[in-house]
Amino acid sequence: MTELMVSIAVNVLLGVVAVLLVLAYRRRLRSDVRLDDSGAALAAFRTQFPDASGTVTLVGDGRSALLELDEGRRIGLLQRHGDRWIARVLTPGEIAAADGRQTGVIRLQFADYGWPRTLLRIDDAQRHAEWLGRLQALAAHSSESARSDLSRA
Repeated sequence: MTELMVSIAVNVLLGVVAVLLVLAYRRRLRSDVRLDDSGAALAAFRTQFPDASGTVTLVGDGRSALLELDEGRRIGLLQRHGDRWIARVLTPGEIAAADGRQTGVIRLQFADYGWPRTLLRIDDAQRHAEWLGRLQALAAHSSESARSDLSRA
């Protein structure tokens, strides 16, 4: 009787492991969704900002995109997080720092603790320099407004 219980327990354990492996594999398949082109990025961004229009720069691995909105007056960021696309319009006060010391990579530090930082790989050197300049200007504007807020404290 003991042998029967052990064999049943082993079979149940193997079944549970097999189910967990299948679920992990299916989850991996869903999370490998990438942006194919700028039209797909703009469509994903429009799910959260329906009136958005502008120029899209796909970032490195196809899991992020930077958008030049309203003829360069605003910046949009689209990024894959798990099974969802997260879109945000970057405004002064949201970016704590933008660093481009690593070749081809822009590191953004956000003021939001829920989304603290991100890495954006842009292989084209000219586009990298353009976006780094825009994001650093936005970060500098953010730090100036933070200093002026502190001066009233």
